[in-house]
Amino acid sequence: MSLALRCLFFSASNETGATVRWRVLLALGGLGLAFYWLGLIRPYGLHALMVKPLLDIAQLTRDQPFAQAGFVATFAALSGLYYFGWRVCRGQRSRRMWIALLVAALAFNVSLMGLYPIGAADVFDNIMRGRITAQYGGNPFYETPNDYKRDPFRAYAAWRDATSAYGPVWEDLAAGASRVAGDDKLANVLVFKALGLVFYSGCIALIAAILRRQAPERAVQGVCLFAWNPLVIYETAGNGHNDIVMVFFVVLAMFAMSRRRFTSAALALAALLPEGAMARTVVLLSYAAVWKTIVFDFFLVPGRSWPPRLVRETLIGPATLGIVWLYAGYVLIARRLSRGVRYFRVQMTRP
Repeated sequence: MSLALRCLFFSASNETGATVRWRVLLALGGLGLAFYWLGLIRPYGLHALMVKPLLDIAQLTRDQPFAQAGFVATFAALSGLYYFGWRVCRGQRSRRMWIALLVAALAFNVSLMGLYPIGAADVFDNIMRGRITAQYGGNPFYETPNDYKRDPFRAYAAWRDATSAYGPVWEDLAAGASRVAGDDKLANVLVFKALGLVFYSGCIALIAAILRRQAPERAVQGVCLFAWNPLVIYETAGNGHNDIVMVFFVVLAMFAMSRRRFTSAALALAALLPEGAMARTVVLLSYAAVWKTIVFDFFLVPGRSWPPRLVRETLIGPATLGIVWLYAGYVLIARRLSRGVRYFRVQMTRP
């Protein structure tokens, strides 16, 4: 017991401490799974609440101080276990540590797939717009859920009079998920959550690949910092948010930049456009990092020549991003024009 506590708070340098750490990490994962089940899945399960649209945690805990306190206490406990797990992973590289870390992360996410999206109704909006493309052959950049009043998912959509706020990459993914899920409500929620978990797993793989090359002694701890984050798990597997798709392409660009594949990095960032102001800001900041690497590593180092591949990618990268940026502007302008035309048609048809 004392050795386990030392693993939580101190660096165990002996072999015995190193062999205990994976067991401590697995025990922390088991405790985390228990808190996810008792604090979130059991009171707010998908099966029990699926028949009622547009529920959220504020409605479900209104005038229930014990339920509100339990929700807060659950995340406080999960945050504490997350911190201790991160401490246990410090400086570890063993296969057992990797297995314990990833098994626990898998258990967290699979269990949270059974949570009703109590944090936001975005997953239902994404399902509805995926159905506009896949089931009706429509255009989610022009048509809204209100155009399909008989669709069973319209009642679950929060933004019924709004066109898609995302780019074509996401809408193609949503249409594919809709084709797989069909018309069943539970199947659609689970498929869209599973789609997010695919990109969550991709983020883990990319972070591990970057750190195992750049800082191998921090790889396990770095993956834990992302994979065990309660907010990431809650928003991705619990609420079914699609932000993880944007995160994946950002990390993919970082992976490409770490290997000096600047054209690949630009293409990865281009997939984010036109995903909103935040995504475009991320693209600009990330591309600034590309130019910083080029300038400081090659232009300001005396005697270092520019490899042909770097010259080629230095020219192709900005051109690629510029073309996609212009396309993003076109889509955004078209989206605003379509909203204006729709508003004009509504006004003209009023008595």
